[in-house]
Amino acid sequence: MQGVLYAGTAQLLVAVGVQIISKKLAGFPSMLVPVLLPAISGCILLPMLWWYRHDITGVSGQDAGWLLLAALTWVVLPGALMVRGVQISDPRLVSLTALLFPFFVAVIERQISLRFAAGFGLMSAGFIVAVAA
Repeated sequence: MQGVLYAGTAQLLVAVGVQIISKKLAGFPSMLVPVLLPAISGCILLPMLWWYRHDITGVSGQDAGWLLLAALTWVVLPGALMVRGVQISDPRLVSLTALLFPFFVAVIERQISLRFAAGFGLMSAGFIVAVAA
């Protein structure tokens, strides 16, 4: 349950970030914000490396490669693409892409069932009605 609370809080913070990007940073050059946000975020998180410096010594070369791939697929590329999408589209429309996350997870894990499809359809319909209102 604690993980769900963390993830829900993360979604709330993403929603706040979308509003900031769409309303306060809309006038920035097209790719400046998507490039600056991960760079600034990295600078903010950099002191945490010092805090966890003893844990870093156990990271192997293979682990470092996986960390790099995770950074690209979890932070850098999605962040840049989301920011750009928010800049050029209606944030409410862009928020509909959040519905794709459970679908992509199910496809990647190969766990699509009739029950999942029905639940996904109901969730999507409810979300679309809520956002379109």
